[in-house]
Amino acid sequence: MDLTRYHDVLDDVSDLLADHLHETAGWLESEHPRELDAMMFQLMMLLGAMTLKKLMTRLCSDQLEACRQEGMHVTKRNGPVDWTTKLGTLSVPSPYLRNPHNGETARPMKDVFGVTGQG
Repeated sequence: MDLTRYHDVLDDVSDLLADHLHETAGWLESEHPRELDAMMFQLMMLLGAMTLKKLMTRLCSDQLEACRQEGMHVTKRNGPVDWTTKLGTLSVPSPYLRNPHNGETARPMKDVFGVTGQG
């Protein structure tokens, strides 16, 4: 995967984060560089987890719309799954759909993306 296409957005995000840290965290000047490095690692893991969760929620919405166009409806068995990722465990939507006319069922997050409670 070519990650260079994300350079501009990552540059914007890093500017926002650096500006916020600089403006709100006067204590940073007294911290040892290794502690700042460890804090930055934790922030990047959190940013990655938050971004991945938001992306998966949007992809789920796209899949739900496609299923609805095929006559499916979300059933009572509609709930999130705890998805184990390299960024930690994320709670992501995993709706269960059923077409009342033909009995066809779908769980798009599992069927399309392979998202299960195990990862």
